[in-house]
Amino acid sequence: MAKPATCYFTLTYGLQGCYMPDGHSGPYAVTRRKDLIAAVRATLNMLLDQEEDRAVEGCMRQINWTRLWSQAKRSGTSSIHFCIATSEHNMLEFHGLTEDEYNEQNVED
Repeated sequence: MAKPATCYFTLTYGLQGCYMPDGHSGPYAVTRRKDLIAAVRATLNMLLDQEEDRAVEGCMRQINWTRLWSQAKRSGTSSIHFCIATSEHNMLEFHGLTEDEYNEQNVED
């Protein structure tokens, strides 16, 4: 049986258009779409104080997770970058990593 593809990424969040994010989450290494979605949802829950379930679900609907996962499995996540608007001025940013970048960040944290 073939080894499942591992997708590496980190999440940052803060004001749109700022050079430095307010914070970050990760790095992550996942082998299932379900785990990728769970990591993003958990970070959104933290940012939106978990009282905004509808807001979190609205944010999650901004991304086509099936298409994203297919691209990640096919080409790796290092070429995938996207933003999820969490309010008028704030965003969550997804940064795909190579395995080497993941290992480098994992040692730093």
